Amino acid sequence: MPYFLLGGTALGLSRGGELYPLDDLPAAVVVLALPAFGVATADAYRWFDEQRARPAGMPRAAGTRIAAWRGCPLALGNDLEAPVARRHARL
Repeated sequence: MPYFLLGGTALGLSRGGELYPLDDLPAAVVVLALPAFGVATADAYRWFDEQRARPAGMPRAAGTRIAAWRGCPLALGNDLEAPVARRHARL
């Protein structure tokens, strides 16, 4: 919910309550592939918590603008992807 109150482009950490405003990126083509199975959100977050992963060097203070955002879009990803893929090889 906090993301929708902030508006604009933002990086959400933790469970989405920790937000950092970002500059907008130029429009891009995106391909979304949906597997034939689902994963419970609670399971995905539990698996994530078990690996204790957190992006290195992320700022902690709310409202901090992340520098050099435009140079890192290819490095971005879904933190839940790795723990879920370890349990669902088809991903």
